Amino acid sequence: MDLQTQFERAAEEIKRLPTTPSNDELLKLYGLFKQSTIGNTNTSRPGIFYFRERAKWDAWKKYENTSKEDAMQQYIKLAESLANVNFQGLDLRSHDFHKTLDRELNYRGAILSGVDLSSLDLSDINFSGAKLTNANLEGADLSGCVFEQCDLDNTNLQDANLRKSSLLGASMKNANMAGAFLRSLNFSGADLSEVNMSGANMSNSNLENANVSEGNLSLATLLNVNFKNAKLAGCNLYFANLSGADLTGADFRGANLEGANLSNTKRAGADFTDANMERTEVSDFVPPPEEDNFDDFNFD
Repeated sequence: MDLQTQFERAAEEIKRLPTTPSNDELLKLYGLFKQSTIGNTNTSRPGIFYFRERAKWDAWKKYENTSKEDAMQQYIKLAESLANVNFQGLDLRSHDFHKTLDRELNYRGAILSGVDLSSLDLSDINFSGAKLTNANLEGADLSGCVFEQCDLDNTNLQDANLRKSSLLGASMKNANMAGAFLRSLNFSGADLSEVNMSGANMSNSNLENANVSEGNLSLATLLNVNFKNAKLAGCNLYFANLSGADLTGADFRGANLEGANLSNTKRAGADFTDANMERTEVSDFVPPPEEDNFDDFNFD
């Protein structure tokens, strides 16, 4: 996206901010906007009794000789910082996010701790780096959302739809994801320790290197999930279906796998020390492919 387009979109975003910026911030926005679109001041300074007009003129004059490109970049940066609003502890169920901010804009870095967003349509919103600890997202449509490097500790995501969302590097300690729709997600490197995902559907998701230790995945559907090198020590996988999953190098020490389905899984290097494997289905083991180093061949 070119600079002009970014600038125009930032200007539109400013019009839809859920809270009004301070007077100082509004003056900075005005000065940068005028410098970006016109250049240096082209009028005389208003008289002393024209307080409002004089303040706006001074704000514009402050950026004299600043190039339009530099002024645009400063405007965009300021607009982005104003978009990262602190909604901590507010009940936003009556707040229409998609009328306040364009879906293609974002809530990157926003503080949303403790907010109630239950049952809302929040699809395709970018929450990267946002703080959503203790938030209530029960039943919300979060399909296509970006939660990368997001803090979701103690968040309630029960029955939420997270289809095609990205949670790369997110922290979800003690989160409740029971019954959530989690298919085809990227949890690579995420911290899911002590998370509750009982009954969740996570088929085809990527949890490589993820930390799910002490988590609750009982009755979860985990078909073809990539658990390569994941930490699942002490995890409850009671009657979970892991058929076709890649468990290579995964840590299942002390995990409860009673009644779990491990058929057609790759388990090379996985550690099942002290795991409860009672009634576990482990048929159709698929070994990892062996590299051919030609040691057994005679080329004479």
